[in-house]
Order: sequence, then structure tokens, then C-alpha cells
Amino acid sequence: MGDPTVDPVTGHISPFMNSGDPLTNSGWLDSYCGDVDFMQGSGTFSMAPLDTQRVIYAVIIGHDTDRLSSIVDLRRNTHFVRSSFLTEFAVKVTANAETIYTSDTQTELIINSSVSSDLGISAVQAELYNYNDSLIQILDLYDDGMHFDGAANDNVFGNIWQTQPIDEPLYLNIKLTDGNLTDHHFNHAADKILLSNKIEITSFRIVDDNINNNLKMNPGENVRLNFGFANNYTFDFERINVFIKTNDPFVQIEPKLIYFENVYSTARIDLNYDSNIDSTFLAMDISPAITDTHTIQFDLIVNDNQYREWNNKVSLQIEPFDYVPNEIIPTHIAGKSDASFCVLVIDPSALIGHSYTITVSDSINEDREKGFNLIDQTMGNTILFNHPVPDKFAYNMPITDGFKIIKAVLPEGGLQDVFYENIEGGNPTGFMGIGFGGKYFNGGIVLGGVPIQDFVKIELEFTNRIDSSGVVGNPAGQGAFRYETTTSPTGFFPCPFNVWKIIHGEREGRLNACFQEVAFFKNINDTWDPDASSHGGMETLYIMSTDYDESGQLYQNKSIDVKETFYKIYLRLESESSVVDAGDKMIFDWEYPATNEDVFSFIPTKVKQENIDKPTSFALYQNYPNPFNPTTTIRFSVDKAALVRLKIYNIMGQEVIELFNKETNPGNYTIRWDGKSKVGQPVSSGIYFAKLISIGQIQTIKLLLIR
Repeated sequence: MGDPTVDPVTGHISPFMNSGDPLTNSGWLDSYCGDVDFMQGSGTFSMAPLDTQRVIYAVIIGHDTDRLSSIVDLRRNTHFVRSSFLTEFAVKVTANAETIYTSDTQTELIINSSVSSDLGISAVQAELYNYNDSLIQILDLYDDGMHFDGAANDNVFGNIWQTQPIDEPLYLNIKLTDGNLTDHHFNHAADKILLSNKIEITSFRIVDDNINNNLKMNPGENVRLNFGFANNYTFDFERINVFIKTNDPFVQIEPKLIYFENVYSTARIDLNYDSNIDSTFLAMDISPAITDTHTIQFDLIVNDNQYREWNNKVSLQIEPFDYVPNEIIPTHIAGKSDASFCVLVIDPSALIGHSYTITVSDSINEDREKGFNLIDQTMGNTILFNHPVPDKFAYNMPITDGFKIIKAVLPEGGLQDVFYENIEGGNPTGFMGIGFGGKYFNGGIVLGGVPIQDFVKIELEFTNRIDSSGVVGNPAGQGAFRYETTTSPTGFFPCPFNVWKIIHGEREGRLNACFQEVAFFKNINDTWDPDASSHGGMETLYIMSTDYDESGQLYQNKSIDVKETFYKIYLRLESESSVVDAGDKMIFDWEYPATNEDVFSFIPTKVKQENIDKPTSFALYQNYPNPFNPTTTIRFSVDKAALVRLKIYNIMGQEVIELFNKETNPGNYTIRWDGKSKVGQPVSSGIYFAKLISIGQIQTIKLLLIR
């Protein structure tokens, strides 16, 4: 099995690789913090003929509220499994130790141990050791209902030890004597027991919040906290670590360990907040679904590198917004990019009724990063010049005239995705697996020769059913030029599709299309009709950059010019059973780059509640946030009483989950999706579609999940 493992820090043989303590940053630690897979060698051993040896391999899991606490849980579970294995799992023990600081001169330690034994139970003892392995105290545990052990005869044994404060950390062993008077030892049943608390939390406060900067915890905010503490011990600490955790389901804490080195006796430490320095604050997300006046309970955990740990209970109150912030999407009035901005009205009393514009800066620094300018159009002055885009929570954005810019999307441009949108026809998806750059390649796409700044989003909308027999019925779409070679068309024929140019989410007319047939693989006919055979895709489709010419004269006697080609596409049905239904779409999602030609305009106003309560249209609004992880909010409006359904689909047109299905009165509705499927399983990262469906009406938006 190889040589035994030697701890490089102590030089001793170790039963575990990387056996140090990441909680205290001491001992043998992995130089790279990440997932590590290895097989532990047990050292050399010899076997005579016919000898047998048993090798045990166990997978042990520790799972607590955060990664660091999970390590403590993993160690405890490891000790329990090893001890239980020695009795063939006939004896199993768990334990808990809780410290109560009653005064400066007295501490109480309550010990509970749950015991299961097929061999009977004669006695249970708690043994407390310091980390130099010196025995400090032995305590008999009882199951009589009178020693902090719950009900009598419930196999929970307990007792309490009253002692003066002890500054050194302890660990707990449980000794069980079975009915045969055989002793069983369960070592480290509880660790890092501390019988003194002289680390004083002097402050715990909100130092920043991302929505309205009012230093309060409002629903839906990202909040930053910091703290201060005092070392009231008579000795110094080489290192002090601080982190926070909570079991509150409405709070998601950013895992973070903040540490301080050389904390001297009687020292007072205050964490000075700097928004640009990650180590000066603790951060958390507050769910928008949390109720006003909700109180959040936290554990502020402080520990050192000598197995001491102090758990301090703190709490903060959720407070309602003075004014619920209102989002405004500025209107794109110049330029043709897919850039966008989002403005949040925070303080209506500070609004001054001016008109504002936002322009894009091509380069704001030596790295040529894009930024933006905010201009008060009414006064003609620039408020923000060459400003960086908002960070994840827009902490880097100032509040201006009662509002602030919270989101900016300034794309570099390029083909974002190609996907097939299948209608609810009950048939297997037709042209499945279309992709770009080798991502999906049952079909294939080649970019044409049009300059990048002229590309647009394309919607290939099918007007006819297409199955393995070809196009069903007379082609009901636009005409296309047919080529047998690329030199000259042989006709202009109706096709089973329309090619739409999409600008800012709206159809802006159709584009010309050409298709080329290869006689070697199939018979020449007057219809573009790729099939499911291995060579069906040889019927090539070209999407041109020119506006659609219904007369069919534009390409007469003219060869296919790559400089006028957006896409050259090879398509085939996924299988013999696949079907293209009339209404299916193939989307070429091109993102146009942001440039200094882009201009956005808005006038921030307080939203009137009566306008919110009386929607005038059936509308599905873009989800927020997007991209998202793990949850996102979807809003929609219904203008008349009807059955309304809201469904999520994946990129292959398969239904992931139905979020809403009921008879609905006119109004505005908000639904949250937690990124899970109909069976409750988290879905993978990727593009999804939310589809709002009512009688004669369908609205669709695209969602991006990034895990």
C-alpha cells in the first residue's frame, strides 16, 4: 500500500493527508483550497498465504450552515464512525456540549449524549480534556429526567458541570460501559469547548446597503455589515478569525472569513469600512419575500488558532421602505446596439422633473473598458463623465437627483446563441441541436462576410409542417432564390419559412434568403426541404443582409455574394420522427456592440399607484435579475379576466416547470422562480424561456441562469 503519510509540519506519521485545521489556519494545510480526490495509503504490511485482511473504505459527509462549520461537523462524524465501527455498529453515540456564562466567576457546561447500544448500557461518562490531552474533568451522565437529559429512559444521558471560567479550550470524550462491563470510547464527541468568554463584541452595524443607502435592512437589499471587538483576556492572540452565519431562510450570507493577526491583550479592534476592500465588511442578500419588521438572528463566530471559539448571538431588524423603489428602463433613442440601462427611483421627494440622457463611452481607461455619461438634458450639464458601469450591486453608483443607475449592459457584440423554439405541438423538436462554434453540431452554421457592426438578430419562422417526407402542403412563407451552384439562381420559389430582422426586440421587416441544392445527394426540386437523412443538410440555406424583395428580381443573374451573407446554414431533422410545426422558430441571437452613437433618454418620476393597479395590456416583463442565480422575479400584467399560464422552457423547447395556471382578474402579478424543475431539481446553467399564455395571446422572454 506504500509508505505511511508523514506530516511535513510536525514530522510525525499522520493518518490523514492535509491534517491541519483550516479553521485556525494551523498545521498541515493544502496549498490550494479546492476539491481534492485522493486515496490514503495505510503503509506497508505483509500477508502469508491464505491470510486475509479487511480494508474498510468509508465516505463521510459533514454539512453545516457554512463551509468552515462543515469541517467541524465532518471531524465529529469521522470520530463517531470510527468508534462505532469498532463495535460493528452495535454501539452508537452522539454528543453535544453547551456553555452558559452565568457570571464572571462561574460557568455552566451542559452535556447531552444520545446513546444506542445493542449490548446494553451500564454507565455513561463524559471526559473533558484540554488540547495537551490532560484530563480536566470526569462527569457521570444520567438518563433519569433530572440531569438536563430530557425525559427519563429516552436514551439521552446528561449532566451539568458548574465551574469557574477556564481560558483554555477543551474537547469531550464519551465513555460507555455496556451490559457486559466492556468500555467503549468515543473520542472528540464534541470539540472546541470554551468555558470563558472574554472576547467582547463592541459593535455590530450596517455600514452600507445597495438600494437606498439608508443604512437599514430593507427587503430585497444586499447589505454590508462590520463589527468591533475587544480582547479582555490577559494574553495575546496570534490570530483571530471572524465569520457570520444564520439559519434564517430569507438570508443568504456571502461566505467570508475576516482575520486579524497579533491581537494583543486588552486591544480593541474596529473594522473600518472601505467599499473597495472586501476584507472590511461582511455581506448578505435579503430576500424580497421577507416580511417587514422581521428579526434576523445571527451567530457571529470568533475563533483563534488554538481551538478557542466564541459564539456571539446578534440580531438585526428588517424595516419597510419609506418608498418602494421604482425601476425605469431608459428609452433607446439613438444607435442600434443591444445596450441597455436600468434606473432606480429611490427618493421621489428629491426628483426635480428634469430630462436626462445616457451616452456610451467607448473607452474610459487604458484598458479600453466601456463606460457611460449621465447628462442633465434640461440644464445641459454632465453629471457623471466616463463613469464605470455599475458593479453587481451598484455600490459604485451615486444617488443623483433622487435616482441612481443600477444596471448597464454594454455588449462587445457577437453571436450570443442559436436556439430552436418549439411550439406546443406534441412532436419531437425538428431542427434540434443547432449551434455555433462547435457548441452543438447536428446542424451547422458559418458566418457570412457582413461586417460585425451590420449584423442583427434573426428570427427564422416556419410557416409549414416539415417531417421526414418533406414540406407538408404548399409553402406558405416568403420566396427564396434557388441555386444549383453559387454562380446564378435557377428560380425564385416560395419557401416554408419567413426570415425576420429583429431590432430592439421588434420585427423590422424580412430579409432575403437563398438556398443551394446538391444533385449528387438528392433530387433537385423547387422547395427547400432538408430531411432526416445523413446528407439532408446538404441543402444549404443562406440568410442575406438585404431587405426582402418580393418581386424576386434582386438576385436574378447574380451569384451569391459572401459580403451580403449573414449566415450560411446546414440543417437536417434530428430523426425520422422529428417534426417542424408551423409556428416553430429558429433564433439567431446576435448582440450588437455598444458604441458612442447610443443615446438613452428618461425622465424619472414617481409611479402613480392607480396606474399600476389598472394595467392596459397583456404583457410579460423582463425578469430581474437577469442573468440570475439562484432565483429571479418575473412580472406580468393581465388586462382582462382569463385563464393565464406562465411556463418555463429549456433551449430545446421542453417544458421545465409551470409557475402559474389559474383564472386571473386584471392586475399586475409577480412570480419568483427558484431555478428548479417541476420535480424540484435544480436545473443547469443556460438559456431558458418564460412564456405567458392566455386566450389568443402569447408573450415570451429569455432568461439566463448562471450557476
